[in-house]
Amino acid sequence: MILVVPSIRWGLEATSILSLARDPALRLALNHAIPARMSTTLLIGVGGAFGAMARYLLSILITQAMGTQFPWGILCVNIAGCLAMGLIAGLGAQMIHMSDELKLFLATGVIGGFTTFSAFSLDAVRLVERGAYMDAAVYTLVSVAGSIAALLTGMMLVRGVAA
Repeated sequence: MILVVPSIRWGLEATSILSLARDPALRLALNHAIPARMSTTLLIGVGGAFGAMARYLLSILITQAMGTQFPWGILCVNIAGCLAMGLIAGLGAQMIHMSDELKLFLATGVIGGFTTFSAFSLDAVRLVERGAYMDAAVYTLVSVAGSIAALLTGMMLVRGVAA
């Protein structure tokens, strides 16, 4: 079993954490303690942490520059995240070979942590590309309206409990 982590040396290629452990007993313990599925989860989690920090920092910078009258920070983050998701999806599908680990780290981890709007947009575009126009429209409408309704419901529930 191999635990995959991003390597900074040459971009984000897959590297085994087990090779980092010099002590044979530590290697054996890591090998038995961390199943492969957990390594994938950790890989996504690390990417998600990077994405969340980038979202926070970029949103703050944009909000400081543009003001607080309109949510420019999150709007720009969502659009930038969708552009990045499109680049990753396009490069992965058409131009270059990306390992599954790299796709998970970048798309699910980094971009997913940066903005979940990018995953929603990718799913909607995939429905359109398959010719499922009605499904795409329903998915878009229900996602946006349902998310806003769920947020309002949560706020009302808290206000009801707090009152």
